[in-house]
Amino acid sequence: MIRQMLISDPSFTVKDSVFFQKNFDANKFESAYVSIREKEGRLLNDAMVINLPDLPTSHRHSKEWKIRKESSERLIRYLKKTGASKHILEVGCGNGWLSNQFTEIPGADVVGLDINTIELKQAARVFSNKPNLTFVASSVFSLQPRYKFDYIILASSIQYFPDLRGLLLQLQQQLSNGGEVHILDSPLYNQESVLEAKVRSTKYFDSQHSSMNTHYHHHSWDALSSFNYTVPYDPKRTLTRIRNKFRTGSPFPWIIVKKV
Repeated sequence: MIRQMLISDPSFTVKDSVFFQKNFDANKFESAYVSIREKEGRLLNDAMVINLPDLPTSHRHSKEWKIRKESSERLIRYLKKTGASKHILEVGCGNGWLSNQFTEIPGADVVGLDINTIELKQAARVFSNKPNLTFVASSVFSLQPRYKFDYIILASSIQYFPDLRGLLLQLQQQLSNGGEVHILDSPLYNQESVLEAKVRSTKYFDSQHSSMNTHYHHHSWDALSSFNYTVPYDPKRTLTRIRNKFRTGSPFPWIIVKKV
């Protein structure tokens, strides 16, 4: 299992049940991210995290989590289709709720990776009973595992990377033959609408006195042009738009980028 490999890897140390890559530095992202998420009421206590993606209907973000539940269930149905064992990496796993969902997939060996150590420690604390789930504090650009992943998941995380194309090129190196990167719960824009999105985000973060402007990025579909990708769920398709009028459908696409 991946955890056993990390235990014997001298480039990692373990603290609070999280594997820290040596010389790891969370830099300024963590403090800015945690500060704005706390203001927004998105930092949840352990009792709530363990039940995610289900939140009480009284919670101010319950509708958002219904959407994430729907998109995660769609992804998990897909991942369950193959019977072989699966190495799964979630990049930007946060409090670990989705990584925990992956542990129920037969044969899954899951790594949740993040540079946000506050939520990582919570994830390890809440989901420590899962032997096939390991949490790692590291940048994906410095991670050099001795194994390849069959699936790499980017759920609500691409907006925290300045260069989507560069990120996908890096992840391609960490995929097994036939492996896939899955992008979900994140916006992608047409090139002409990127500037408008940036203006909206700047206005919002400024109103919150947050420094997240320097850490939040807007990506266009053009970043995917050199990759072999499919879009199994597109909220802009006519049939999907009709269906979403009668259900809690995600406003974000689900994209599969295959290893080339």
